[in-house]
Amino acid sequence: MSNPKDSKTTTSGIQTLESGTRVIPSSTRADGSTRPERRVKPGFTPAEDVVKYQNRTAEAWRNRGSGGVPGATDVVGEGKAGAGKKKRRRGKKGGAAGAGGAEGKDEEGEEEGEEGAAEEAAAEPVEKEERVADTAAVSADVEKKAKGLQKKIRQAQELKSRKERGETLLPEQLDKALRLGELIRDLEKLGVKYEG
Repeated sequence: MSNPKDSKTTTSGIQTLESGTRVIPSSTRADGSTRPERRVKPGFTPAEDVVKYQNRTAEAWRNRGSGGVPGATDVVGEGKAGAGKKKRRRGKKGGAAGAGGAEGKDEEGEEEGEEGAAEEAAAEPVEKEERVADTAAVSADVEKKAKGLQKKIRQAQELKSRKERGETLLPEQLDKALRLGELIRDLEKLGVKYEG
């Protein structure tokens, strides 16, 4: 028989002994007879011991109201990302200055002002790059819309010429042919000259 103190027991009752063998320990039946200890084959996992799959996305969806607002800070009044850095700098400078009194505060304020100006100057090129990227994205959007409108104009002109030749058109095709002037105005609103 095995000693339960030197083993690990799973949910199903299977014990792993120090020697590495897995056994179902002996037990007593309702009528008073005993069941013998049984060895478990390596690799066997009973249904009770199978770990249930946890979907993190589903778990997050179930707990969506309990976590608070995403991105909110714990400290009230700390809205900017750079605010924490300035506070840390003050702490370091205040510790180095010791008991400087009012003079230490003035020096810190001046240094913070200089640092703030340096940070703003460093942020300007980034803002310019963002503006250039935005204008490039806008111009790409305008080009895409212009190409689409030019295609619709070509289709409308083709339908109009078919109508003039006497072909019968579907109601949708007639509507498209009648919208030719509107499509040209939309194209010119985008700043693209219509050449037709």
